[in-house]
Amino acid sequence: MIIKKTFNILLIGLISAGACAQNTSIVVDYKVSTQKKVENEKLKSLSPEILAAVKSQIAKMGTENKNLIINGSASKYLSTQEINDMDNNTSGVRVITMKSGASGEEIYKNTDSKQLIKQSAISDKKFIIESPLEQIKWTITSKTKTLNSYTVQEANAVIAGQETTAWFTKSIKSNQGPDQYWGLPGLILEVESPGKHIVAQKVSISAKSLTVEIPKQGKKISQEEFNKLTEQKRKQLLDIYQNGGGF
Repeated sequence: MIIKKTFNILLIGLISAGACAQNTSIVVDYKVSTQKKVENEKLKSLSPEILAAVKSQIAKMGTENKNLIINGSASKYLSTQEINDMDNNTSGVRVITMKSGASGEEIYKNTDSKQLIKQSAISDKKFIIESPLEQIKWTITSKTKTLNSYTVQEANAVIAGQETTAWFTKSIKSNQGPDQYWGLPGLILEVESPGKHIVAQKVSISAKSLTVEIPKQGKKISQEEFNKLTEQKRKQLLDIYQNGGGF
């Protein structure tokens, strides 16, 4: 009888722990840095002071704060414009107001249903791009380091022809990560790829479940169609610039 009672207590404990896990959400604040090359004939005529100011502005344009909201197998990655922390009397619960930033991009991933849905914008027009969430062939190494008090481990992969390094922590049991990255035995806190660096600034674990909605605003098109429209817009802006539009 004692053994049976002990088993029942353990079972109740496991059920409670599972329920808590289902209601727990994770919010990760990332800093995204994109390297932009300044190679233009018009810049060569600028004074050193003005050139330094221009380069500083370009560097700022290449930096963005983003958030990853995780609820179970679903996540959404988007730019953050406003984050409000409640006071210490709210047991660490955060009230978060988010909307798309200048990039206008939201990325929804569901690692169970293998869905990848992007909401991207060209100028003010939004588009929805749906594609299968492809498995990334990571190679996990023995290298570790400390990042924001978490022990993280290195993993490498070739993604879209680029050598990519990710750092993940087994302390947080989630196979999610920023942008399109996922599929490691722990939350991805840092990603390094040519011209781009994504690193976590803060990780918040909330006992309150946060809703992760699928992006729905915009015309549905393929990635190939979106790439063509992006290239057309790039050429249009380049023509304006070359015809005297200025820097």
